[in-house]
Amino acid sequence: MKPFKISLFFLIFTSLSFSNNSINIGGGLNVSSLDGEEESGIKLSPRLGFNAGLGFEIHVNDIFSILPGASLETRGENAEMILREKTIEAKVKFMYLQIPIYAKANISAGAGFFFNIFAGPELGVHLSRTFDIDGDKLDDNLFTDSKTIDFGLSVGLGFEIPAGNVAVFIRPSNYLGFTSSMEDDSSTEEDESEDAKHRNIKLKVGYKIYL
Repeated sequence: MKPFKISLFFLIFTSLSFSNNSINIGGGLNVSSLDGEEESGIKLSPRLGFNAGLGFEIHVNDIFSILPGASLETRGENAEMILREKTIEAKVKFMYLQIPIYAKANISAGAGFFFNIFAGPELGVHLSRTFDIDGDKLDDNLFTDSKTIDFGLSVGLGFEIPAGNVAVFIRPSNYLGFTSSMEDDSSTEEDESEDAKHRNIKLKVGYKIYL
């Protein structure tokens, strides 16, 4: 255990002393959905949302870096059904605090431009959820509780453009949730359709401020 602690301390110390460490501030759009069984007669579609967050990029060397951070994200899904010859639109909206830790590979394109590939786990903390039908908000207590913690993996590509002592970044990514978004409050097989995992395509644009 002691050698591990020494190695970890050495990694942190050498990373913090690297000159290209930076604070990352950005935001953008999400296209999210829930990956579960689609019931007959209900048409599901992704929901447009937003993300905004802060990260700290720690360089291990010229190529590899670690990017921990935190961001607020809205997710959800839209549903459309026909009941008594009337089209009904339903929406579920989630708000999460996401805590990612990415491993990032930076590939120089010359003149300060960089392409990058990043991937890593994300821990999500559920903050809120709302349901509405045809614009009317419903009582959240009528529905199965959402799990407090969500866990998944993000993979993405990026591009960085130098702008003086800062850089502009563009980072599209894809998030795959590993855990169900709903609590299992029944042992019956009928509730298997509620085993809905989050899927989220994200586009984040922002600034890197070098330290």
